[in-house]
Amino acid sequence: MRDQRKRKTVSPVPGEGQSLATLRKILDWLREPRTLAEFSNRCSSLGFKSKVRITFLQNFLEDIGCIVEDGDTLKGQGAFNTDESIIRAFHERCEFVGELLKEVSTSPKTVDDLLDAQKHLGLDVKKYEIVLRRDYLQSAKMLEVKKDGKLHITDKGDEFLASLDDPPTLEPHQSRHFPLNTILYGPPGTGKTYATFRRCVDICDGEDDTRTDAEVRSRYKALAEADPARVEFVTFHQSYGYEEFVEGLRPDPESHHLSLVPVDGVLKRIAERARKRPKLPYVLVIDEINRANVSKVLGELITLLEKDKREGKEVEVAVTLPHSRERFTLPSNLHVLGTMNTADRSIALIDTALRRRFRFEELAPDPARLHPIDGINLKAILETINGRLEYLIDRDHLIGHAWLMKVHTKAELDDVMRDKIIPLIAEYFYDDRKKVVAVLGDGFFEKTMLNRPHGLKDMDDERQSWKTKETFDKGAYDSLASGKD
Repeated sequence: MRDQRKRKTVSPVPGEGQSLATLRKILDWLREPRTLAEFSNRCSSLGFKSKVRITFLQNFLEDIGCIVEDGDTLKGQGAFNTDESIIRAFHERCEFVGELLKEVSTSPKTVDDLLDAQKHLGLDVKKYEIVLRRDYLQSAKMLEVKKDGKLHITDKGDEFLASLDDPPTLEPHQSRHFPLNTILYGPPGTGKTYATFRRCVDICDGEDDTRTDAEVRSRYKALAEADPARVEFVTFHQSYGYEEFVEGLRPDPESHHLSLVPVDGVLKRIAERARKRPKLPYVLVIDEINRANVSKVLGELITLLEKDKREGKEVEVAVTLPHSRERFTLPSNLHVLGTMNTADRSIALIDTALRRRFRFEELAPDPARLHPIDGINLKAILETINGRLEYLIDRDHLIGHAWLMKVHTKAELDDVMRDKIIPLIAEYFYDDRKKVVAVLGDGFFEKTMLNRPHGLKDMDDERQSWKTKETFDKGAYDSLASGKD
């Protein structure tokens, strides 16, 4: 019987045509009326090999009101054609349907059986119920209800599952391979945190240089708040430990006496989610990775980070966790993305075992991204400051461009200089004001000569007190920009 056939396990990922750029092309192309045959041919030319998949896309776009079918013609609905939320919704629908079909392909099930299975996996049951209750799959003829009252997969359902198992069709700009372990490092203000948002989106959805900053932030939020979340964000600090990151012992709230039970940390939680969906990339972001004792936080799991020691690889390594006694491996679809502020600790001081397991990418200050405001050359100012800092300290203690990118008036520039840049440079020099003045010039400070206090003898050196001004003359900025002050 067909329902007893052995079927391969398929993960619910959008295979054919998963490229956002590909779907955008189709939606933009639908601005003009197209015949059904033209729609099918267009999708085929862009990588949709399965006719069931093409029909699924058409039904989905009609279902959400993006296109309407008029006889044998499809017509787009104006501005909705390029709404990225439509593209995201299509990806989610593919995942949901793939999960449902996979469950039924294993053995016929009722609707309630399917909902219970998805709830057990920790997935969004409400979305599955909407898809099932309104017979979307039955209308697409991928499932059918037989005499036993259960849903059975059809040949079209098998075809759809096969299309999910095909390699994804990627645009050229999406073909870049991202390492599993990466650390973005640089001095303060170089945009490391935002860079992690974009990198997470690129890892999960493929690179796309056309994404705006707003689209990146919106998509990152969706990935982090999804059920289940594909991105986790954690910040290391001096008191952060193995118990928070991997697993620890916590009091059992259901016990009537003192009892400790193992509780999963952030790494273990996202690893379990990634293991359930092996074809979807997941990302764990570790902000300020160098502020904690990394060897203590990772413990024995530092060995598992290596690509060839991940789950399913040629030299897979598993460890037994100390509290739960569970066998644990790291799935090969879990990316670890860290950020590192070099002003806190140089790369040279990072543990050697950690350094050889991560690829380090520098995010250096980029003065070229700055533009003049009120006749003040921000680019030249940043270049002068960083040139002097690198000469007096080193390359790790510079000023990033991000603080100046949102400056639009001299008043805003004064605020950034007074409240952020000057205090940071003072911290670099351990509050040695003479060196701060050497970097910025004396136009930003009020100098007061100090009189020798009574009782201090044989001290003839002159002493000065430097106080930061509340507002700065334009001439102070011009002198700094010229590099002559």
